[in-house]
Amino acid sequence: MGGEPHADAEGKHHAVLVFEGEPRVRNPLHRALTEEGYAVDTTADGPQAIALTDVAAFDAMVLDVMLSGLDGFEVCAALRRRGMWLPTCPFQYGEGARQPPVRAASERAQQHEHLVPVVAT
Repeated sequence: MGGEPHADAEGKHHAVLVFEGEPRVRNPLHRALTEEGYAVDTTADGPQAIALTDVAAFDAMVLDVMLSGLDGFEVCAALRRRGMWLPTCPFQYGEGARQPPVRAASERAQQHEHLVPVVAT
């Protein structure tokens, strides 16, 4: 059913925020989600990810967990402190995904039903 908008019973289209630093990962994620009918906003910047949630309503987030500066876990924590609880997918791509801090974070994320860890190598 690619391309057909994902909508709830009231016809509201589902929106996803993708916070990913690498364009070679961010752009295909954007394309794939858009082709499946989701409304998608993307950013490579943690503060911008938080700012986007002030101006748009999202149904889910895909967050890069290993960015320098404000990473995906910090963005998620900042949003939680503001009372925003969205289904969130912490994501790490590449060699960094094998590093102990990422594996430990992925294991921690599995303990929370609202976090679905993804590690792609």
